[in-house]
Amino acid sequence: LILLLICESNFMRNLFPYKFQHFAHWFVNSIGNLVVYIYAWAIVSFASSCALWFAMVVVIYPEQMLTALACVGGLATIFVTMISGLKTTREELERALREEIPEVLELVCDTFLDQYDKSSSGTNKQIYAQHRKLELALHEHTSRYVKQRLAGRKGLEAILDKEPKDIMGCLFSRALVKERDWEGISELELMEAEGKTPAKTIETTDSVLASLGLPQEDTSLWPYLDLRMRLEDKEREAGGENSHMYGADLQEKLMKVYVRMQARHMVVPGDIHGSISNTKSLARAMNKANNAKFKALERNKADVSAEEQRSSLQIFIQ
Repeated sequence: LILLLICESNFMRNLFPYKFQHFAHWFVNSIGNLVVYIYAWAIVSFASSCALWFAMVVVIYPEQMLTALACVGGLATIFVTMISGLKTTREELERALREEIPEVLELVCDTFLDQYDKSSSGTNKQIYAQHRKLELALHEHTSRYVKQRLAGRKGLEAILDKEPKDIMGCLFSRALVKERDWEGISELELMEAEGKTPAKTIETTDSVLASLGLPQEDTSLWPYLDLRMRLEDKEREAGGENSHMYGADLQEKLMKVYVRMQARHMVVPGDIHGSISNTKSLARAMNKANNAKFKALERNKADVSAEEQRSSLQIFIQ
């Protein structure tokens, strides 16, 4: 019967017609449960009978059962010693593994990262170039809106004549700074372009936000895999790991392996792949979304004066 049940579960699961499969599986499973139930009760009954018989014999003939009692005590001592030894050995193995696992993981991570850099360098360069194209196209579309929005704004003519990728950065640097201090920001940008270090600290939007506890960081300059590491690092956001205490270097290597495995094996849906494959179309879509947001907020700000509507601060608030 047991062999028949094993054969049905492994080789004849779909032998019955479709309409009768549910009932057949239920019937066979019920027979299997009944067999296991009977075997379990038989084992428990036999063990209980043996224990009761041994106790009865010890009570009736205690002198003749001294040897048996000694054997039972010896077996109990052996089992206790084995269990305690097993526990000690297990703790030693866990302690040794905690020390060896980081070394093994670091070796595996180094090997994987070396092989990935050799085999996927061309793909990484292609993705990086695609991101740069998307960024440049988005800057071009956004700069057109900004030039139209800030037309006639005094003090911004020189900024609006720059390259599209520099316009938004220059406007952001001045967004929270009074207009009388813009000349110092212009000198700072000129010195940075020439590779010089400014002699004094000049107030910009970045420094103002940093002083308020809101430091800014331009993640568009990051390589896309490093940015993915930043976004996928859920453990650091939740307070770190709980099972193993790894060092910062090993954690960084593990995250590098994780995001590269994602990039290699992640299946992108067809509609998303079609959207991100054409960078110009994606940039136009992002620009349309930004323009819709700007226009919607402009309609809600009808009470704002025209001069404030043309300010760079108003753009970044939106």
